[in-house]
Amino acid sequence: MTRYAIDRAHNTLLAQWSTGIGDTAIVVARLTHDQLHQNTRRLAADLTRLSHLCWRSYTHPASSADRHSPHSLGWHRQQERDAFTTILPTLTTTPRPTDQPDDVR
Repeated sequence: MTRYAIDRAHNTLLAQWSTGIGDTAIVVARLTHDQLHQNTRRLAADLTRLSHLCWRSYTHPASSADRHSPHSLGWHRQQERDAFTTILPTLTTTPRPTDQPDDVR
């Protein structure tokens, strides 16, 4: 599962994964120096939570539930999985504040 973190030394958002013998990370985005630390920490926390929910949908698939009738465990799991089709478009089409440069993603 991907975890997200803020690297204050390089002012970047990182994605990191456990490899079993340590962690590995990549830079996801450069941050501006005027962004509030609490906002960037919240961004990292929210992305980590989203990653956890996405990962859980694969480790707990709807097909493994005993029941699939309306409002059952299987039904709820399928609803969660179906909602993923709206996540990426929502994340990528949300307008950014106009005071941020275009190269900050």
